[in-house]
Amino acid sequence: VTMTEEVALEAARGAEAAIMKGDEPGLLHGLPVSVKDLITMGGVKCAFGSRSAADNIAEADAPSVERLRSQGACILGKTTTSEFGCKPVGDSPLTGITRNPWNTDKTPGGSSCGAAASIAAGVTPFGLGTDGGGSIRIPAFFTGLFGIKAHFGRVPVYPTSATPTLAHVGPLSRSVRDGALLLSAIAGYEPRDPFSVSEALPDFVTACDKPVRGLRVAWSPTLGYARPDAEVVSLCEEAVKVLEDQGCEVELVENVMDGNPSDL
Repeated sequence: VTMTEEVALEAARGAEAAIMKGDEPGLLHGLPVSVKDLITMGGVKCAFGSRSAADNIAEADAPSVERLRSQGACILGKTTTSEFGCKPVGDSPLTGITRNPWNTDKTPGGSSCGAAASIAAGVTPFGLGTDGGGSIRIPAFFTGLFGIKAHFGRVPVYPTSATPTLAHVGPLSRSVRDGALLLSAIAGYEPRDPFSVSEALPDFVTACDKPVRGLRVAWSPTLGYARPDAEVVSLCEEAVKVLEDQGCEVELVENVMDGNPSDL
């Protein structure tokens, strides 16, 4: 929705110069990335997918954007979102319809619709999204990507979200390893976010090489109340079988809202 060509080119030149001087490269050195238009980028329009904020210019970078820059990423621009991130599909009154590149008659999901569409189309290997009630996970599912809503406080948020305990910043990517790399770059303590986790970061990238044998996985076709299509259940059962074949201990849990969560 907003291109930042000069920002990307300047970062690319800086990345090249650093390599030529023999400097240590950042985690995202020279890699193109996008930023969802609910996340601020200093001096760049942040419209939240709404006509009411169409001319809003952000004063400062969000912590996640600061970290993209510091790790050598080249930010190509801001990606579309449903208005204020409040819909699970890809349209807004400001930017119109964002379509799924696999089938332009379909939605890429939302609210991180532009991030998912651009990554699935190969514009960038990964991008920043946000997730409250599924705004990373839904478009990841709809477009065949990896996406994760990391646990609360893992990636600092500033300015404060309208839903501060619900909306998290996280990666969308074409592979789990790329997502782990991006999460490694943006996670970590930040004093401007009072909920920010101060403990040392896990090594997300190394974890990609660890076997899943012995992991306990809860599988619930209905969550105790839903009526999913038979085709959806069948596809999910195929995925569950893959986990079992990899050595996971899969447990059927229907009423996930009942009882003690530690029992799951």
